[in-house]
Amino acid sequence: AQAVAALAALGLDRKRDGPDPFDRLGSWALWEAPVHHGELVVDGALTKFGVKGAGPDLWDVELPSGTIRLGLTREADTMTFSAGHGPEPVSIAHWPGHLTLFMRGAAHEFAIPDPFRHAGDSGGGDAVAAPMPGLVKIVHVGKGASVAKGGPLLVLEAMKMEHVLVAPRDCVIEAVDVSPGDQVSEGRLLVALLPEAG
Repeated sequence: AQAVAALAALGLDRKRDGPDPFDRLGSWALWEAPVHHGELVVDGALTKFGVKGAGPDLWDVELPSGTIRLGLTREADTMTFSAGHGPEPVSIAHWPGHLTLFMRGAAHEFAIPDPFRHAGDSGGGDAVAAPMPGLVKIVHVGKGASVAKGGPLLVLEAMKMEHVLVAPRDCVIEAVDVSPGDQVSEGRLLVALLPEAG
């Protein structure tokens, strides 16, 4: 169930059949298959995972317990998965921050933590770092700007959503180390703040 939940948490279970040919791809990279990273809360514990495309509707899901190759097929409103055995039906209910899998006669519930929940406190208060890989869409501040706590610093696009990263405290911007269009990795310094006086 965790492997199917990992695909669903990233939205990779949804049909992609729009007019753009890239809509039909679960993922794309120039030199190698990208790994999509995410987190699920399973039985109250945070579980990190990675998902890599292994072919059409075929995924390698990296869980703490090991890697599982998972196939997903969709026909009309029915979805089936297979993981080294025959296909099994599954239904998935999505809602903000949660998902439920209905499979093998049982309901399996998972929480999906907000990947940007620590965005404001990355870097010990004098810096804002990327909480996950993404694309810098908009930079709202420049060197020397005064920003109130909670004020927008920049917009980072990740997992097909745009997220506003905000100031963790009242601050003055010491440096902005990114520009719109920059692809950043998790932990990359985005904005440095002048140290607090005192």
